[in-house]
Amino acid sequence: MARPRRQDARRAEIINAAALAIAERGLVGLRIKDIAAAAGLSPGSVAYYYPELDDLLLAVHEAAVTRFYRARRDAIADVTDPMRRLGVLIDLGICDPDDPMSPALYELHLHSARADRHAELMTQLFEREASLYREVIDQGVAEGVFTVDGDIAHVASAAIAIEDGFGLHLVGRNRRVDPAWVRASLRQFLAAALGCPGLV
Repeated sequence: MARPRRQDARRAEIINAAALAIAERGLVGLRIKDIAAAAGLSPGSVAYYYPELDDLLLAVHEAAVTRFYRARRDAIADVTDPMRRLGVLIDLGICDPDDPMSPALYELHLHSARADRHAELMTQLFEREASLYREVIDQGVAEGVFTVDGDIAHVASAAIAIEDGFGLHLVGRNRRVDPAWVRASLRQFLAAALGCPGLV
């Protein structure tokens, strides 16, 4: 009974090592042996779990999508005030460039242009995260905290696009951009879009 748990733990270890290798080296020229070195394993051990590099890259992408969405969903689950819920979404939506999974996610999203399954995952994450914004904005409108003169879905999608656009600069180490400034920028956009100056 313990063996499946050990295998799951080893797969998670390899996925984390792959994210680190992707963050450090990028996808171009990435090899199984690079990931094995990051995991402290032999290439054969990595290949046992993921015989094809493409399968491992897909597993990393799936893990990143699941992790980032669930972290935000779980963080707002027990928060009732829509303004606070929105603040939590903003804070967690700005990537940490020092977390290897963040640059790995951007690399894999770019890979989507050449791989349908990766494109599906990118779309899935966008839709799920936008749905969280829609849920919180809908609640705020219903409670009279927010006002929207248009389509709530457009505001939610724009918030995700702002996160993603600034996230690219963060993982690319643009020295003019830092997470605190990005959060403030997103708060300013949503304060204006939702008629809630208290958000800033």
